[in-house]
Amino acid sequence: MKTTAHTMTVLSLAVMLGAGMARAQTPEQQRQMEYERQQREYWRAQEQQRQEQQRQQQVMNENARRQQEESRRAMQGSGQGAGQGGGMGGGPALGGGAAVPGGAAGAQLEQARQTW
Repeated sequence: MKTTAHTMTVLSLAVMLGAGMARAQTPEQQRQMEYERQQREYWRAQEQQRQEQQRQQQVMNENARRQQEESRRAMQGSGQGAGQGGGMGGGPALGGGAAVPGGAAGAQLEQARQTW
């Protein structure tokens, strides 16, 4: 027990001395500490900005990938729709496709329906 009490006393003195020394800094030391604090703040802000830019780039990449996928599906859908209509039995296969409104895909589907 005596060792623990002694250790606590020594630690308390060390903390008090450390706190006293922090207050007894020269103006040059205070300027240096402020400069270092500003540098840390600057680098922290730079890192946050870098992370936000990286996040925005990922969102943009994901949006571009989705648009490409949708475009690819639309192109495949319009090409396969006419091909399926020609190969299938007729009415039921094209019944759902005839409801597609206007545009090139709609025109192709209508042409395939009329051909049948």
